[in-house]
Amino acid sequence: MESASGPCQAYLKALSDDTRWQMVEVLISAPEPMTLGQLAETIGISNYNASRHSSVLEEVGILKTCKVGRNKLLSVAEDLRDSIQNGQSRTGILNLGCCSFEFPDTSTERK
Repeated sequence: MESASGPCQAYLKALSDDTRWQMVEVLISAPEPMTLGQLAETIGISNYNASRHSSVLEEVGILKTCKVGRNKLLSVAEDLRDSIQNGQSRTGILNLGCCSFEFPDTSTERK
């Protein structure tokens, strides 16, 4: 889903939804991929809604999904994960090329 302006417009459209933003925020700070159910529970939405939102994020290339048995594992796409810079402030900066977003480290807040 890349437009004439490159992938940035699609990224921004996908990230403009609060739920999808929260999903990326959680997955950026996750030490390993999460199941769809774990992610849904963490942000307090149904598995159906998590699946619907993860499909949008996967379509634009923000998320990567991998099916393992009956589980769907979600993680930030490798090329984007490589662009995330973890600094001393324990924040993740997601660099999309056209713009960047700073995500606080939520790994300890959501437990």
